[in-house]
Amino acid sequence: MVGYRNKNKEKAMQTNRSGSSRAGGVGTTLSLVLLGTLLTAAVTMFCYQRLQPAIEQDLTTGVTAALQGTGVSNISVEGQDVFLSGVMNSEVAREDAEKAAASVYGVSRVINNLTIDGASASGEQLKLSQTDSAKSEENTQQTADSSKTNPGTPLVVNNGSTGAAPSTLTIVINDGSVNTQGIVSDDDTIKRINTALSGKFGRDNIKDDMSSFEGSAAPVWIDGMLSLIDQLDGITNPIVKVTGSDLVLAGTVAAEEIRRAKISTAERLLGSELSIIDNLTVKPESAAEQDTKVADSATPKPAKKRPASMGIQSTDGEITLTGFVANDTEANALRTGLINLFGQNGYTDNLTVDKTVASAGWIDDALIVTSEIRDINDFGMTISSGQMLLNGIVDDKDIGRDLSIAATEIAGSKLDVLNSFSVNNSIADSEEDLLAQSLMQELDALPTKNVVFNKNSTTLTASAQEVLDDVAAAILGYNDLVVEIAGHTDSSGDAVRNLKLSKERATAVRNYLVEQNVPANRLSPIGYGETAPISDNETREGRAANRRIEFNL
Repeated sequence: MVGYRNKNKEKAMQTNRSGSSRAGGVGTTLSLVLLGTLLTAAVTMFCYQRLQPAIEQDLTTGVTAALQGTGVSNISVEGQDVFLSGVMNSEVAREDAEKAAASVYGVSRVINNLTIDGASASGEQLKLSQTDSAKSEENTQQTADSSKTNPGTPLVVNNGSTGAAPSTLTIVINDGSVNTQGIVSDDDTIKRINTALSGKFGRDNIKDDMSSFEGSAAPVWIDGMLSLIDQLDGITNPIVKVTGSDLVLAGTVAAEEIRRAKISTAERLLGSELSIIDNLTVKPESAAEQDTKVADSATPKPAKKRPASMGIQSTDGEITLTGFVANDTEANALRTGLINLFGQNGYTDNLTVDKTVASAGWIDDALIVTSEIRDINDFGMTISSGQMLLNGIVDDKDIGRDLSIAATEIAGSKLDVLNSFSVNNSIADSEEDLLAQSLMQELDALPTKNVVFNKNSTTLTASAQEVLDDVAAAILGYNDLVVEIAGHTDSSGDAVRNLKLSKERATAVRNYLVEQNVPANRLSPIGYGETAPISDNETREGRAANRRIEFNL
């Protein structure tokens, strides 16, 4: 029995030792986890402390650029908080400064210490300012959280008004890099602004942070703005800002006469729609800069000329000609053509001859297209950066489509024709319209996103052909309806090459459908290149979505 008890005791002692060993192992593991957590936290804090000055510097640079020309006298950054101070001339200017600062990516909060000129601010105004400031911290935090999720979405402000809010635009150009911000009424306006900027500064230099909002009023200043973009030469780091009924033009020029000329140009192009605010700074060139120019002039290099542009717009029967052409010969050809179409005093002439633009090459085509669309209510045609945009009010979409096809046949070898005609909603849907709606519903139900091509080619994949067989069957079920085949690409590679590729792919789809017995005259292939993205070109998924074929009526 003793031996038995001793064996049990020995076994119990071994069990106790084993349990102690396991407990010690768990304790060691927990200690290592805790130590790793502390080390990670310490490294994170160390990295943040090292990076914080760089973060603050980036935010300071971004906010300074966003507020240039607004009159804010002092900007300070602590962490990701921005502090604004100074004296503004109105409550609107104070609020605009806060919104501009909050829209900069990375800003967490804006502490608005801006005050209104005490000489004109009543006690009630100051009380309102303090109340708004208290509210603004919560609104700014919400805006900052939204910006972190989607940094490309500008600040949208609900002003509580039942009417349409005015479209806004800010263009900041710094050493050739262009950033656009603002809220406009539609995507077409964004496309036109970016196309004009791309033609002047290069597409790769454009960072587009604009958004469209149906509640915004259509910008009456868009045509003048496109022309103003062409006139930003001679301004160092220009800023153009449209808010409400004001346009602020800021930047640095080398001489007073340049400042006067730029403001005069802005007044001529946009003075009827907006109040022009001059925030240009005159900074004469130093002797060293002048010497450099003299040295450069000894071996002159041919300057790259920007494209010619033109706009013909009819509004309530009043026709206006705008734009920039290279010489008097082209200007006289346009003017003579419009006199033949509308009479000696039938239009207002705001055309400018500018030797810094390239020869147009499309003058005769533009006049022929004008003769085709002149019977449309409020017709318009804008030519800029290789695109011809047609607009006006038509009785049904077939008229607009036919005019667009005719314009493509006339000018398609030189210009990319875009159809922006709108339909008169007062006219009831015809039977043909109902048929068109029915066909579109059938086409929309098909997996047309599977109409894809082999990489950098116009060869349809087998899965694409299967979808197009169903597309052909749907089209053949409706007589006489003409279908537009729209080709789109992502923004990878050269823009001109992308436009050509999109046209070739749209034509390849047309040819396949013709092989399936769809009459060729019922198919209209058009290439849009990279000009109409539906997703973000910065991601692989977004680029894949943008490479597509669409069917429109």
